[in-house]
Amino acid sequence: MKRIFGLTALVLSLVMTLCSCSLTNGDYVAYMTAPKATGEMSDVADAFYDFAGENVTLSYPARGDYLSAFTLEDIDGDGLREAVVFYTSDKDENGVAPVHINIVDKRKGEWRSVADAVTTSNAVDMLSFADISGNGIKEMVVGLTSVTKNENVLNLYTYQDSRLSLMVQETYTDFILSDLTENGSDDLLIVNLKTAEKESTAKLYTVSNNELLLNGAVYLDSNVTGYAKLQESTVGGKKAVYIDAYKGTTSMVTDIVYVENGVLKNPFVTSADTENEFTLRSLAEPCKDYDGDGVLDIPFTRLLPGFELRVNSERAYLTIWRGYDGALFHDKVCGYFNQADGYMMKYPTEWLDTVTITRDSSSHMLTFGVYDPILGTVSSELVRIKRYTVEDYKQIDTSMFVELGTNENYVYVARIVNTTSEYSVDGETLKSMFSLL
Repeated sequence: MKRIFGLTALVLSLVMTLCSCSLTNGDYVAYMTAPKATGEMSDVADAFYDFAGENVTLSYPARGDYLSAFTLEDIDGDGLREAVVFYTSDKDENGVAPVHINIVDKRKGEWRSVADAVTTSNAVDMLSFADISGNGIKEMVVGLTSVTKNENVLNLYTYQDSRLSLMVQETYTDFILSDLTENGSDDLLIVNLKTAEKESTAKLYTVSNNELLLNGAVYLDSNVTGYAKLQESTVGGKKAVYIDAYKGTTSMVTDIVYVENGVLKNPFVTSADTENEFTLRSLAEPCKDYDGDGVLDIPFTRLLPGFELRVNSERAYLTIWRGYDGALFHDKVCGYFNQADGYMMKYPTEWLDTVTITRDSSSHMLTFGVYDPILGTVSSELVRIKRYTVEDYKQIDTSMFVELGTNENYVYVARIVNTTSEYSVDGETLKSMFSLL
């Protein structure tokens, strides 16, 4: 029975990994009626279980592009794919069940298990493949986690002549494959946050004279609490990795790592105890290519007038998306992002430090008005933005509204309250300021 369940888990894993469409209830019933692996995958599974036996449990990567316990990839450059299998043995002693990495290869027309490596961890974090060595053959990068030790270990393997060889082993918090040296092969950037030691680093492994070496290391902001995202982009035309990190639950910073004149560089942090104040913002929003130019932009925050004395949970901010060219930041767009109702309003330059908002979440109403710092109140309302359901909008008099945008569920409208203020805007301007998220 153990083998049947293993095959069923294998097929379900492959189906759920490869199928991007949503499943109906009928689909789920069909998939749960004990499907059996067929064709090549059946032969791969048979070869694996012939080696490992029945008392094993398949292990699945938690994230990344490869989420199956069985992954097919050409890792020896022979033009044929091998199978990489993650599993734990139910017979491991002392209650410890480290992850095994098994290679199933096709020899003389038959699949057989040819290599097996035991790791020191008990769960798979992520699997990646890349030609890091530059020899035209992909290496295998395996991120492993340990529930008991609360640490991650990255293993970089090569597979040749039925041998799985460990090239690099490093502790890590996150990693990414990117050709930062722009030599035509992927480099390996490992990010490691050591909270107890108050130290965070990024290490770059790359190829030199056909040998994989540590090419450089830089400090990152060590006062972060964890990493949100590592993304590949550019800085001033050079390949770069943008590293978004949390500072507590509501703030975030972005370190940028790239190679300049052959040296790995982080322009925002120069020592182990340096904090990155250049990209600190009061929202947990990672970088994204906001304007579609192919380069990641960094969000910054600006406190709206009148919210200075509010507690953090009640504060309201403008978000300013900026690009970085290696020396200077450049503003792309500035606006108020209403995440709850799903839209953004660009802020005119003349509104900065003068126009603020009033929120009524229950009625989905957002009001823009002129803030009086002496009285500490909004002295003049300018515009009210409201979200209606499509059905509700059909039941009301719409003559007083400027329609800003619609989607399948909601209609977004504006009512201009004041047309005489120096900060007033007309309907066409409001339409140009509005965009759905």
